[in-house]
Amino acid sequence: AISMRQHRVGAAQGQTYREESGLKEGASHVFRAYLDSLLLEAAETALDDLDEEEEEQSLEMRQQKLGPLSSIGRVCAEVNFELLRQKLAECQANIVQHSQDHINLARYFEQLCCLLEITGYCIADPVEGEVPLIPILLSQCHDTVLGMNRPDPVIQLSNALLELAQKLAMDDKVQQLYSSPRILETALQ
Repeated sequence: AISMRQHRVGAAQGQTYREESGLKEGASHVFRAYLDSLLLEAAETALDDLDEEEEEQSLEMRQQKLGPLSSIGRVCAEVNFELLRQKLAECQANIVQHSQDHINLARYFEQLCCLLEITGYCIADPVEGEVPLIPILLSQCHDTVLGMNRPDPVIQLSNALLELAQKLAMDDKVQQLYSSPRILETALQ
């Protein structure tokens, strides 16, 4: 009788693991597609000649999308946060490569701002007027990766942001290259 019970418990745990894995895989696909569409939108609208009010509305609309996107991103933080790190590095490389091409540079600046906003939403829950909280899914992810002796995706993504902020603050060449005030503002938020 005990053997049958253990078998049923084991089978139930296996089913739960498969369902959780499928959910995480699906979330990572949705996150990637959503992220790619936001980055494409940022690049396409970078050169739009909007007045201040229209630009503010455009940014607010994008920020409304970031809450749900960050929730999806946290479901599979290991995969999705690594994707964000890769996109941040790719965008920075594109800025260096196209530093003399003002049209493409504007697009990459806008994409970088978008990535910085998304990353901020993914790492912490916003609380009006309060200190941002660590989302529960990220706390659970931290415990899981520590138990498996793997790097923490939150720490890796945070380090990538801190490295960029440090370059922006201390390196004159980087400050000249990243001449967009919005990048500095977004990086520091």
